[in-house]
Amino acid sequence: MTSKGPEAPKSTEGLDGIVAGDSAISTVGLGLGLNYRGYNIIDLAKNCIFEEVIHLLIFGTLPLEKQLSDLRQRINKLRHLPAVLVKVLEALPKESNCMDVMRTISSVLGILEPETEANDQVNIALRLMAVFGPALNYWYHYSHNGKRIQT
Repeated sequence: MTSKGPEAPKSTEGLDGIVAGDSAISTVGLGLGLNYRGYNIIDLAKNCIFEEVIHLLIFGTLPLEKQLSDLRQRINKLRHLPAVLVKVLEALPKESNCMDVMRTISSVLGILEPETEANDQVNIALRLMAVFGPALNYWYHYSHNGKRIQT
């Protein structure tokens, strides 16, 4: 014999009024949709370059001119591809989904360059943002044309 537990609450449509989590970085549905640190992403897309948005997300403010220049130099120094990552990229088939390739890039770098006191979350985030473009570009050219491009 089984006993019935309390009756389940009746479901409601959607998640209106449900808080999924609090974040200082982004909000959804306030004003015109998605916002990063209080700035609407449409405004950011129209008025900011990629590195300005990176600065906003990681450091909490839009950068001053010197901060932007320093960040761009820092990111440029992080764009190199380790030889092991290049070998992994060359082994991936051209039919691979781009998101799967990016996940692989992240996993390989996580093994090669693990989080340490010196290699903290900020450094890792900047490294990933710096390397995704060149690594994905390298994989595409190699898998589709057999070309080993300079990144």
